[in-house]
Amino acid sequence: MLYSTTLILAGLSCISSHAVSTDTHHDVPADFANATSTQGDEFGSATTYTAYSATPLVKTPAGYGPESSGTQTASTMNSFEWLESTATMTSTAADNLTPYSNYPAEYPVSSTDVKFETEFKSVATYTASDLQTTSTFSAPEPTETALPTPKQSEFTLLEEDRKSGRLVFIPYTAEQRNNILTNIETAIPAYFNKESKVPYKDYKIYLDQIFKYFRSNITDAEFQLGLSEAFTYLHDYQTLFTMSGPYSCFLATTGLKFQMVNEKTDSWKVEPTVVVSEVTTDPHRVSLHGSAYTQIQQGDILYSINGLNFTDWENSNWFNYSFFSKKSSSFQYASLEMLHAMGGGSTPLPTDDSIHFEFKSGSKNGTMYSVEVPYVNYRDDECWNMSSTLYKNLTGVTLAGTPAAESLHDTESLPFTYNTPYHGNLVFKKRGDSVRDKLYQLEMHGATLPTTNSTSNTTDSTAAHALNSTAAFTLHSTASEHIKWGIWSPLDKNLAVVRLDTFMPSVNHSTLTPVADTLEVLRYLLTHQLKYTRALVLDIRSNSGGLYDFASQIPQFFKPDHHPLQMQYLVNNATYSLFVNHTSVASPFYNAWLSTPPGSNYTTMIDIVPMQSVNLIGQMYLRPMGVFNNGGCYSACEMFTASIQDHNIGTVFGEDGQTSGSGSLSFDTQDLVSHNPVDFTPAPYTSNLTSPDGQTKAYSDFSVAVAQVVRGARFVGLPIEEMGVYTDVLVRPTHSDLQPNATTNTQLDRIADYLVQTGNSTKQNQLHFVAEPYLSEIIAGPFTLTCEVAGMDNVTLYNTDGLVLSSVTTNQTNIHNVSITADTKYTELGNNHVMLVGSSNGSQVLKTYREVRVVPTRANHHNLLSSNFTLGNVSTHVGVYNHPLTRSDQGWNKQGEAWVVNTNTTNTLGVDTTLESFFVSPVGSNVTVAIHANVDCTPAHDFVYIKVRHANGLIEPFFTSTFDPSTRSVGISGRNKTVDEAFTFTAITDSFSVMLQFVSNAGSLSNVIVHSMAVSTAIESSFRPRSSDNEYEDEEMNGIANNHCSCFANINTVCLLIETARQRLLADSSLVLTQDLSVPLV
Repeated sequence: MLYSTTLILAGLSCISSHAVSTDTHHDVPADFANATSTQGDEFGSATTYTAYSATPLVKTPAGYGPESSGTQTASTMNSFEWLESTATMTSTAADNLTPYSNYPAEYPVSSTDVKFETEFKSVATYTASDLQTTSTFSAPEPTETALPTPKQSEFTLLEEDRKSGRLVFIPYTAEQRNNILTNIETAIPAYFNKESKVPYKDYKIYLDQIFKYFRSNITDAEFQLGLSEAFTYLHDYQTLFTMSGPYSCFLATTGLKFQMVNEKTDSWKVEPTVVVSEVTTDPHRVSLHGSAYTQIQQGDILYSINGLNFTDWENSNWFNYSFFSKKSSSFQYASLEMLHAMGGGSTPLPTDDSIHFEFKSGSKNGTMYSVEVPYVNYRDDECWNMSSTLYKNLTGVTLAGTPAAESLHDTESLPFTYNTPYHGNLVFKKRGDSVRDKLYQLEMHGATLPTTNSTSNTTDSTAAHALNSTAAFTLHSTASEHIKWGIWSPLDKNLAVVRLDTFMPSVNHSTLTPVADTLEVLRYLLTHQLKYTRALVLDIRSNSGGLYDFASQIPQFFKPDHHPLQMQYLVNNATYSLFVNHTSVASPFYNAWLSTPPGSNYTTMIDIVPMQSVNLIGQMYLRPMGVFNNGGCYSACEMFTASIQDHNIGTVFGEDGQTSGSGSLSFDTQDLVSHNPVDFTPAPYTSNLTSPDGQTKAYSDFSVAVAQVVRGARFVGLPIEEMGVYTDVLVRPTHSDLQPNATTNTQLDRIADYLVQTGNSTKQNQLHFVAEPYLSEIIAGPFTLTCEVAGMDNVTLYNTDGLVLSSVTTNQTNIHNVSITADTKYTELGNNHVMLVGSSNGSQVLKTYREVRVVPTRANHHNLLSSNFTLGNVSTHVGVYNHPLTRSDQGWNKQGEAWVVNTNTTNTLGVDTTLESFFVSPVGSNVTVAIHANVDCTPAHDFVYIKVRHANGLIEPFFTSTFDPSTRSVGISGRNKTVDEAFTFTAITDSFSVMLQFVSNAGSLSNVIVHSMAVSTAIESSFRPRSSDNEYEDEEMNGIANNHCSCFANINTVCLLIETARQRLLADSSLVLTQDLSVPLV
């Protein structure tokens, strides 16, 4: 059956039992006065759209309901009663539903466990004051108070925001509501996991009745809170509804963070001890929480919450906030998250103004004490300014704290980034938590007392879960704001620790793509700072995901020939419209549909990224490795973890028994409109409620998981969605780790000991190999690689055709230097990809790759003082530099008088090709590049780049793209474009090159013709030569060195910026580690 489950489950009383008064009407602005329902006879005659206020609610034996009793109509019944009155419904419990029959017994499946009569928890517990202005066009005057208004502070009491009427929703007309519901109805059939969620036999009846309810005259609060509740019931973090502002701009926080500890066992099934891990010390927030709040100290043990122990509390409150199954260990993680903060659009704000905690002091006296902690609202200013201004313009009501002079900004032309069905562009990331992420960022930068000495700059919620650190252990910064590193070395542990906050790559002063540069930061760490460590752990706790193209390329650093994950989607009309009818024939989604046998429920498997593209760098670290995560590991983070576990690359350590279970590709409204603009319409007020940078969104939105990620190798066929990735070794902190000024980190101790034991067993501890640089830039002739080697019998060098170039015997157990010289002479300008294979006792233990870039001698550079340059054929100073996966016939080729690149649908790996010309001209010369070309390529997917590269490595682009700012593209993209321009730059070195680079995604149809390119020069007498090597440090990106690879910028790029990272990787160059090569391995 291929009907919606999300909205079927909404039939489990998806709206609260808020009664709606039909007696009180309010003035409606002129814009809304004539807005009528268009449901027609099915729902009665068309009625004028009018907002109604909620009547007071009282608690009855049956739950919350209206004060008055009597005959109820559709607008005064709760959703359960309303549905019961309109349809006869049958239901079956969904106990132990397992959508897959091949789960191993040791990997239990998390069931939905939905029971209609007993388990559903409605948001009916919202009080009248919660909604007193939610569905009206007029708000009460704010209460006089000494507390700051939203304009004065980011933090206010939840109670105050509730009383002053700020917790409202953007009002929608009946037509706008209908558009939202129609989008949901159209998208839900594509939800791949829906069949495992269906608890009813006659769910077609439910589907019809539920949408009829949502299209009735319910309040804005009932509409938005109800849809949020319906989606939440799926326990699916990728399929959810996000409410609109101003309500969604607020996040209620206790200022406390908690962590589970296990003193005597590593089994997550054992009832945990919950300990305070962080307490806010921001004076304003502390004053709002009250004087008793200061009693709470880091390390105190949580005994009860509102009179319940932790387990009872989470079981009684699970529905309010949990996107996880109650039986998963990720549910415990979610519970701790919600003890810290609730709201932000994806979950409702607390129904109470405060929460009651009972603690036992973590000090030796163990004093018991109780604290009533008022919720303090954190407000996202950007969200609030947009939504409160729109609310004022729509209703004429000025909410307290609305910006006085704020006007609606026009974002219709924003360069939104969509999830696109092309290799490498897919984003696998947690949805709906932008406000929470901003709070975590704020807390990390000085508003809290953290348990870490990390200096992370992440914008995700990962900061709250950074490594428990001691004074002896500090994480150091790198050129990537999301990567930190350190070495845990007490008692000779010598454990390398790399903290990766997100899989959305970013590098300061990126000169290539963020993916390529971030990979180089990691690669450089492994081959320099961390090369003498005994083991390595990647800390990805609370990593919310990102680009799988980036995540899929990291495993090759530890094991060769890694096969990335695959995915599949349902076969039905909804997915046909998304992935086939409105998609390029080159899309892998399109081809999967064509190759699927008739009658199949799911398509054939799709390679998310091609295997060849994620194995071009090879091994960089041979010692044992592991990943360290928790229940906050989402999407691409889970996919990365699964790859490590599937292929026996390393050990999965965890603070929870499993990751979140959100491994799927999800589409939000923008994605759906992008893929199918015929059947989907933009969400109401999208442009008005989107920030100029596109990062903050305050409109009502939803997302649906449309493709299922499937694991391989050891766990072939298993999904990640709902199930997550199970931990190999559970490693929770001990109570001593969470004490103020702790001197222990037992988590790292246990991880280090486990990995060293693993290395002793597998003999990985005997292996060592480093060959730098990754890129060798040579003048025509043979080349030599110098390597540090231990634990191998021999190392052999191969070319791309598999021919042996050189081999060296090495049988020493100690680290020592060997030289490998390729006798073959490389005479033609261009790139060459070579492979190094090492063996021990007849078994392969190393497979890694290097790049050899052949450049002309200085004498063969074109001298611009002697003559101007006109682009002609390949010569001693003009060469074609192709990516390793780009065949020569796919790159730049001369056709007549023009240089041409053509791509077609048969190309499955993309194209990356550069035509590079080399010049000499005095420093200070004004150089002009004139080009005449025609560009016809897929917008936002294929780019033409025109750049100059100076001898010091600095690359200057001539174009700035408006298509994909997230990748910092600096190229030309689009259909039928003519380039007839001249560009001028100043030579800052006396030799440089001009590059024409074309980058195309897999299967794109593109054609680029360069009719002519001319380069000339003029001397600028006023140019002042540099007085020192550091004078142009800023312009040269902090000392970019000479060995600099050609600027491959596509999603599969592996030609990396090596020497750049040498200069800019570490904030403190004294942190570089050294070791006497004569010291034996331990």
